[in-house]
Amino acid sequence: MSIEPSKIIYSKRKTLCLQITREGEFIVRAPRRASKSFIYNFIAKKQDWIVKTLAKIIKRVQNSPKLTFSEEQIKEYKKTARALLQDRLSHWSIIMKLNYTSFRLSSAKTRWGSCSCKDVISLNWRLVLIDMNIIDYVVIHELAHVRQKNHSAKFWIIVEKYCPNYKDLRRELKEKQLLSQV
Repeated sequence: MSIEPSKIIYSKRKTLCLQITREGEFIVRAPRRASKSFIYNFIAKKQDWIVKTLAKIIKRVQNSPKLTFSEEQIKEYKKTARALLQDRLSHWSIIMKLNYTSFRLSSAKTRWGSCSCKDVISLNWRLVLIDMNIIDYVVIHELAHVRQKNHSAKFWIIVEKYCPNYKDLRRELKEKQLLSQV
């Protein structure tokens, strides 16, 4: 028995890729010339991983509270977030001796933060819904991108210097990922 993907997307890619979205959708990305039998054989070989990953997502969704906010609550959270996140950015940029161009409040559905190539730092307003130590980790992470624009070993050395327990906080943040989709 093979698991049926919800979508098969053909493109110019050279390799086959299995993707399971945060919502639990199973997508296969395949080279244009890949045959259905090749794709389904690959899926069969990866069935254990697929089942394990889907089970993890289902568990996360079931254990996550469904939060909804009124427009007024969102407005208030954003106001609080702007002040708090600007403060944390200023604090950590001084300590890390890294200057960012500007700060932008984000409402992204899948990201807690980002740093553009022009060093504009965007932070998700929903960060105010989680612990301060995780907020600081996200701020440190994005500021580290001012110096290192990738997730290389050099990047993680910068993060670890200012946030020694970043691995634990990163794990906690992944558990709270559904909050970013509220």
